[in-house]
Amino acid sequence: YLQMKGSFVAVGLVSVPMNIFVIATILLSKDNSIIMLGMGPVLGYAVAVGMLLGVALKKGYSYWPQLKLSDPSLNKLLKLVLPIFAGRTIIQINALIDRSLGSTLVEGSVSALNYANRVFGVVTSVFVVSLITAVFPQLSRQSARHNVRSIKKTTRTGMGMVTLIVLPMSAALIFFAEPIVRILFERGAFGEMAVQLTAESLAFYSIGLIFYSYRDVLSNVFYSMQDTKIPTINSIAAVVLNIGLNYALVGAMAHKGLALATSLSSVITVVALMVSLRMKIGRMGWKSLLVSGIKMLVGTGVMIAAAKGAYWGAETLLKTSEPLLPMIAAAGAGVVVYVVVLLLLRTREMAQLIVGAYQAVTRRGRRPAVEEE
Repeated sequence: YLQMKGSFVAVGLVSVPMNIFVIATILLSKDNSIIMLGMGPVLGYAVAVGMLLGVALKKGYSYWPQLKLSDPSLNKLLKLVLPIFAGRTIIQINALIDRSLGSTLVEGSVSALNYANRVFGVVTSVFVVSLITAVFPQLSRQSARHNVRSIKKTTRTGMGMVTLIVLPMSAALIFFAEPIVRILFERGAFGEMAVQLTAESLAFYSIGLIFYSYRDVLSNVFYSMQDTKIPTINSIAAVVLNIGLNYALVGAMAHKGLALATSLSSVITVVALMVSLRMKIGRMGWKSLLVSGIKMLVGTGVMIAAAKGAYWGAETLLKTSEPLLPMIAAAGAGVVVYVVVLLLLRTREMAQLIVGAYQAVTRRGRRPAVEEE
């Protein structure tokens, strides 16, 4: 409803309170309180629902429960949703198999994979889902008008923005996995061994983060065209591939193999989705995205070098083994360097992001004038 009304801020921020409560309860559960850990998601979802409902009511939302089984819209909805449900079920089965294989490894492997996956999920829910939430209604309108050219352009823009944001974050999670895990989880029974297992899992999960994000964008392109079968078939194929890679890699790489299997399956399924999309609507014109991607890769490399230097410098200057302050210094230096390098390379997506942010701020300051137009 809010997306249809063009209200994306609340929808984009809905994952923030959920993740804040989850992280807060993790930090507060120093006495290993299971009850405290369970309260985080519950409180987070409650606040998120309340936030969305409040904004929706202001936009004129009203609802009275009724169910007409003969409604053609309901039948159409079920036809579109059932394949998605099937795909989600298969994904959960894959998660169970991951945990089952992890339980045969060194003690703590399953927990390490779960904690690493939680950090991975925060990145995707806060940044990727927020971007997709803003792009999907536009794709749906273009699809309703059968405007294939606009669909291609919006898809390229969405993929470019995902690359701009997720690529450096993926690199940061790989190269700073250990200090990130220490800051978030190291307390109580979560000791040195747990830190190492979780950091290794996080690094290998993060290899596929950009492709996992691409998969979400491309799947939503199909959803906007009311095609749920191709993404579902892709999800099932990804799970089958992931299971095969799990068994192939777990013997040699243990928990790292399970995480790497997830990353590799994401790469292959994204390629399959891109091929399917080309078969459905024609050539996508990925050349411009490739050029921007190379620039972002260069920027990410320089960013990591600057961040590593800042981390080492802060650690030496402060004479501390605690990672929080050095990590803040690394993050600040990395962001500044990344933005500057991409602007120097004239990266289109970075310029669009800065201009868009500026326009959003100035438009908010003169909203009445804009609304009159």
